[in-house]
Amino acid sequence: MNIRHSYPVRQQQGAALVVGLLLLMVLTVVSLSGLKNTRRQQQMTSNAEFEMRTFAAAESAIRDVFNEARYLRDPPGGEVYILREAIQRDDDGTAPLTRQPPGFTDFQVSATLTYRGTSVAPGSTANQGTGAGYVVHNYDIDGQAILDPADPLSRSFHRQAIGQLGPN
Repeated sequence: MNIRHSYPVRQQQGAALVVGLLLLMVLTVVSLSGLKNTRRQQQMTSNAEFEMRTFAAAESAIRDVFNEARYLRDPPGGEVYILREAIQRDDDGTAPLTRQPPGFTDFQVSATLTYRGTSVAPGSTANQGTGAGYVVHNYDIDGQAILDPADPLSRSFHRQAIGQLGPN
């Protein structure tokens, strides 16, 4: 039985091989581009996770100091009232008050309470000359969380201001 080819075999001379290699090269370039893009997206996701974790930790440290400052009298157990201690440290010129909240084992978390002085309380300007007016004691709470000290992208710093109304 004689089989006739519609194309002469001599004219092809490896064209299918060249076309196949070109297609393989194009697919390889597309695959490498996709791998690079996937790696970049993974890094962005990791950075977003670090940011969320450090943000939550810094806010937690601020909340712990704020909750401790909500006492209207000396706290139980004979501890010094944290706002009074911040004023004493400001008067003495010592370092601001710093707290490390418990429960953070995989990164460094702290909150610093700084006394910023007094300001006139709203509605108490009539009593300014008598010394019997009210003032607002102003404080800053700086919360910070550091997941990896070598990586500047894994840090969060937050500040919250609070004021306590009291007699002059």
